[in-house]
Amino acid sequence: MSSSIVPPMEEILPSGETWELGIYNQSPVVFTGSKLIEELSAEYGVEIEAFFSPGDFIANEGLMMTIRGNLNHILSIKEAYTGQLAHLMNFSTILYRLKNTVKRTAPNMKILVRNIPRNILDLSYYKKAVEDAGCIYWPMSITDGIIHMPIWKSNGGLEKTIADYKRRVYPGLRLFVECNNISDGITAMKHGADGIILRNLRADIVNEITSTLRERVKKVYIEYLGEVQLSNIEGYANSGVDALGLDDIFRFFNKSRIKTEIKKVEPSGENETDEAEDGQE
Repeated sequence: MSSSIVPPMEEILPSGETWELGIYNQSPVVFTGSKLIEELSAEYGVEIEAFFSPGDFIANEGLMMTIRGNLNHILSIKEAYTGQLAHLMNFSTILYRLKNTVKRTAPNMKILVRNIPRNILDLSYYKKAVEDAGCIYWPMSITDGIIHMPIWKSNGGLEKTIADYKRRVYPGLRLFVECNNISDGITAMKHGADGIILRNLRADIVNEITSTLRERVKKVYIEYLGEVQLSNIEGYANSGVDALGLDDIFRFFNKSRIKTEIKKVEPSGENETDEAEDGQE
């Protein structure tokens, strides 16, 4: 029978004491991550108190939430999940800023997140973060069909491809056709498309195509899908499209700064600071 020279971590750390992890924002942020917080509470048996509701914009630095429980669990959460929570808040904050920039010019224009890579954290966390930012998660594979330009060009043209899709798909499915000029947009609508997707064009070109299509077709849904970011979104907000679609969100995963602080909760209610860390990313 062998004995370990170094005792297990759970034997080193006291189990009967209560500790508190405070999470602070170090820059303006939109509060999100409620689903992740709920699952952490259930998995680790900790008490989590959030001082903001999902979707709240926190302008100044301050305490966002506290997590109380066994020190082992507190350390595990700090190590494994505070960085993920910071990414969620950064993602939601950028979407919030995009949405509010558009709202000033085009209050009815929607921001659609068309794709969230499945190899990041948990898809459901990001779907909720999109909602908290006031945007819409609407993946290209669900609800509507988007006929991408390489498909209809290799399949004999717009008329034939739209007809083929309408024969194969279930009744009621709306078909959006991807194109990049006025002529193809008019042809697509003439042969039964329900909307137009403009991709990777300058804002002035999107504006020109949109205004011409609306003159020629009484009712048409137009969406721009491409490189939309804070530096250029005002131009697209003025283009007249119904929605701006985002299909590459990796560029939104920038560094997000939060601060964590661990305290021992004394029976008297006075906390003794045990550890503080700035700039958690």
